[in-house]
Amino acid sequence: MTIDDSIEMFGKITWCVLIHEVRSERFEEHEREERLADDYGIEIADLDKEISAYAQNKYYDRISYHLDNITGPGTDAFNLIRSMDLVPLDVDGNGGAYGVTLVQSTADGPRKYTYIDDDAAAQWLALQFLAQNLDITIVNV
Repeated sequence: MTIDDSIEMFGKITWCVLIHEVRSERFEEHEREERLADDYGIEIADLDKEISAYAQNKYYDRISYHLDNITGPGTDAFNLIRSMDLVPLDVDGNGGAYGVTLVQSTADGPRKYTYIDDDAAAQWLALQFLAQNLDITIVNV
């Protein structure tokens, strides 16, 4: 996949999302206007506008990291399985059962991974969801 292909997968990213969610920046009210102009070349009115192709390329690594490790499907699966208490976890949030393993970089860290060892583990997980009236489809990638 080329960078241009993966940028298309990002979808619509506004300046507000880039600055506050992807880059985790917060500005004091009195410095906001100046920082937006100096750091990003935008005005306050531009915050809800989609970022340019240039900005997508410039911040590609940060956006990709954010989508893969904070809001991506692996993180979503991790958070869902953890919220359902399907596997026992240690104090750092790592653990597993029946071939389903949840791993994160640090306690409540940004990188979250969900591993399903084999078809038997996938079937076990699907049964756990069915027991809670949830139907899932597991796709191996």
